[in-house]
Amino acid sequence: MYNFVNDIKCSFAVLSALIITVFTTKVKAEACNFQNFIECAKPLSVLTDSGLTFFNNRQDLEQVCPNLRTAIKCIHSFTRRCMKKEDSQHFREVFRGTGSIVHELCRNGRYQEEYLRHAPCMTQISAENEKCFETYTTSMAKLKPNTYEVEVDAEMVDVTSELKKKRAIADEGIKNVCCAFQQYMECSTTAVRDKCGDDTAEFSRRFLNRMSASMLNVHCTEYGKRQCGLEAPIEAWPASSSSSYQSAVALVTSLLTAQLLLR
Repeated sequence: MYNFVNDIKCSFAVLSALIITVFTTKVKAEACNFQNFIECAKPLSVLTDSGLTFFNNRQDLEQVCPNLRTAIKCIHSFTRRCMKKEDSQHFREVFRGTGSIVHELCRNGRYQEEYLRHAPCMTQISAENEKCFETYTTSMAKLKPNTYEVEVDAEMVDVTSELKKKRAIADEGIKNVCCAFQQYMECSTTAVRDKCGDDTAEFSRRFLNRMSASMLNVHCTEYGKRQCGLEAPIEAWPASSSSSYQSAVALVTSLLTAQLLLR
């Protein structure tokens, strides 16, 4: 799994699915529509270009990090301008771990050195991880029409009933996104363990935990393996644990559109 390019691609799909489900009805004006958001952070799409190789030296990081920093600033600006205060605060909390990761990844220091030490092995398993990701993107493509297009029946008189209906559809969409990602993680976990060993797997767990723990705690706490119908039932996604392999959902692309939507 742990070709980080594909981790980022997966982040795109999961986060944007949740973002669309939770936030797109809350932006304030035409200048704040989702397309504006996509354009705001679109430079980061370079991270998911199919021909991109893994960043395995400082020179590579020096080239991409300015775009990452710019995207983060753009994202924060978007939330300030386009969301109500409560929604903006919630969104920034979800995004906090991702910003921290980018900050450490893009400066010389112990964390960057550790990242680069594991990079060579992670570049060797892209083919295995791509198979996992193809299955995942197929699931996401099936979810898109049902999850995001919620129509209101104009003849409905019972407003409360209609709101409950919309909420149920949104909740089901979030569950489907979380479970699709859970399946991806199960598939890709095997790849990193087989090819790179425990040390790289542990680094990946810590990396992904920091990026995604906040978002998962908010939206995916109810959907562990048991709830998603996978084998070997375990507890739902844990709050914070370096031994948790289920938590991965965002890099700088937390607020970017999915790889699926960019194509």
